[in-house]
Amino acid sequence: MAYDASCRYGAERCLERRLYMKIIDRQNYERYLADNEVSSTWEKRDFVAEVEKYMDSSISKVLIISGLRGTGKSVGVLQAAKGRDAVYITMEQGIHTSAGDVMRILSERAEKIIVLDEYTWIDGRKESELDGFLYTLANNGRRVIITGTESISLEALKTGPLIHRAITIHTTHMSFLEYCRIYAKPMDQDTCDAYLTQGGIFESYVINNEHTMADYIEAAIIANLKGYVRDYRPLFDDTKISNIIYTLLYRAIWDLMRNKPKLLQDRDNVDTQIALDRLGIDLEGATVSTSDIRAVADLLCGIGVLVKIPNLLNEMEGIQDEIFKGYKTYIVNPSLTIQFIKTVFPSYDNMGSILGLVYEANCMVDLYFKKQPADAIYYIESKEADNYEVDIVIAGNDDTRKKRFYLFECKHAYRVNVHNENWSIVNGRVDDALKDKFPDSEICGRFIIHPGVSEWQKHVSGREVAVVNQDDELYRYYNFDGLREILDAENAKENLRHKD
Repeated sequence: MAYDASCRYGAERCLERRLYMKIIDRQNYERYLADNEVSSTWEKRDFVAEVEKYMDSSISKVLIISGLRGTGKSVGVLQAAKGRDAVYITMEQGIHTSAGDVMRILSERAEKIIVLDEYTWIDGRKESELDGFLYTLANNGRRVIITGTESISLEALKTGPLIHRAITIHTTHMSFLEYCRIYAKPMDQDTCDAYLTQGGIFESYVINNEHTMADYIEAAIIANLKGYVRDYRPLFDDTKISNIIYTLLYRAIWDLMRNKPKLLQDRDNVDTQIALDRLGIDLEGATVSTSDIRAVADLLCGIGVLVKIPNLLNEMEGIQDEIFKGYKTYIVNPSLTIQFIKTVFPSYDNMGSILGLVYEANCMVDLYFKKQPADAIYYIESKEADNYEVDIVIAGNDDTRKKRFYLFECKHAYRVNVHNENWSIVNGRVDDALKDKFPDSEICGRFIIHPGVSEWQKHVSGREVAVVNQDDELYRYYNFDGLREILDAENAKENLRHKD
């Protein structure tokens, strides 16, 4: 095996064995960051705190960090490792490093924390005992972290030797709050528009047109899934994978935009059909089984690319067994959502409306990831509610005797006036629908999520509505009265500042 210059990051053992991997420890940590143009002053993404918590814990499980390209996995792990007793080992793409060599290196390292980046690039991993060896290390008190760009293959580890022996952190979703903190931006309308367009993906991976969208989907999702299929589902028809994925993404934006009358025409027009053909989507002619679509959808949900939300009012009617029926699907990357809409529906040029729809989807995804663990999230879109917008409902499951509901609407418009708006959150139509379906229930809070606005308002009917931003206060929805005190105090300070 030829000598690789990158072995300078691993001292003499790496040089002796001529291994194609980079080994970073306390001695060469700062040099490695500098050589790879990573700044130690960069803000940490939110998931880094969870990685640090694992590094300092005594959990006897392996940590898998999974996420699409450009979401900061490797940088985040390096940030978490700073100042700790850790070794970071990264593989080289297309160059062969055997599982046996990795096990020998790990047996010789004394650090408490072991990080293996690009884990799925290790040769002979599935035929070796490497997966089980990692669990043995974790069970003996070492902290073992594996990550890489092939997120789907990483997720599959939890069905093999690491079943019940691994936990996962997903990095693909970046919330509006996190985006503002990372880039030191105010939580206002203009920043929100930039966030929705950029999507929280780091600069080199920003999706800003049809071509970068297609390239990103191919590299980050389709190629990833094909690798998984070859390894774990050899009977899966490889030629259908691209069509299945694009069909799922198309379904997600159709879910989002299906109540727009113009799209009822755009769906069948020539430009849309040409765009679908250009992307390789054949919605009518492809012979894709429901079970194949469900399998891929579950994989994309499992790695945090899609989120599937049920309709609460249909939940008890037993229709979820049919694929997608009774559910909406959402793409967690807002930039990908916007570009997919603009590509597939080229004649739909209302950017303001697109931003509003994607903001709504982003709020749904954000609440999905940030809700209280015991709670469940749904949407309502029904004739019973006389409502043709999507309302978000979080059901509190901590009290089995009584259903506790929290209602949310998302408004991207620059102004919010609760008194003049005929919204279902305000006028009680959703309340009536829920009471009809769940007579023994309680509406514990009504929220309007809006970028840049945070205040408490009372509607003419006497119902109180909290207008909240996507900041930390929003996730205190379960303490409606306490949130009111916080917002009242903030508004008092703001009024005093204006007087001064």
